[in-house]
Amino acid sequence: MQTAAVAAIEIADWEHLGPQLLRYAHYEIVGCRWRGLAMAGSRATAVTINNCTADEIVEEALEALAQGRRAYHADQSLEQNLRAVIWSLVRNHYKQACRSPIANHVVREDVDHQQVDLIENAPDPTLPANAAEADERKRQQREFCTLLANSVADDEELGLLLLAYEEGHYTPAKIAEQTGLAPTRISELKRKLEGKAEKILRQNPQYADIKPLQEVS
Repeated sequence: MQTAAVAAIEIADWEHLGPQLLRYAHYEIVGCRWRGLAMAGSRATAVTINNCTADEIVEEALEALAQGRRAYHADQSLEQNLRAVIWSLVRNHYKQACRSPIANHVVREDVDHQQVDLIENAPDPTLPANAAEADERKRQQREFCTLLANSVADDEELGLLLLAYEEGHYTPAKIAEQTGLAPTRISELKRKLEGKAEKILRQNPQYADIKPLQEVS
């Protein structure tokens, strides 16, 4: 007998949901702290936790739901169910990784022939970016926004939604007020715009470190 979880998985829009889950799993992994520091990583970096990549975590979550090893809550969407499982799996793998001994790593010599431990001397990603890094990120954000604007040039509604984002309006009420779009259309338009943004990121991995769509300006 087909379970509710399997039925939901089979009819899901994976072109949209797949990238969303991969992105979520990636940032959950990156969010784990090692030696007290946040992990440095990007969407283009295949970071792992307990030797598992984001792709493998998502696959593990799907199998857990489909095989009944994790509860499927019918009152929630498939994405909500999978996010909850992914969150739990990442924490389980993190606990296992923390119990494992730290592997030996190679030190290198600097220009003065002094040995440098690359892990101990890794930059803290939580610190503010320097001026050059900040300028580069702004340049990439502008290029990304240009590509996104070009991708919706033939869709008036998506163009209005993107304009609302650029002006700092994110809630359905504010977007409807500023653009005249019907409130009932905004959620669907948001999903379409996110899909176009995800496609651009897949095709242009150099923009992997830009801010989420709603924060780009």
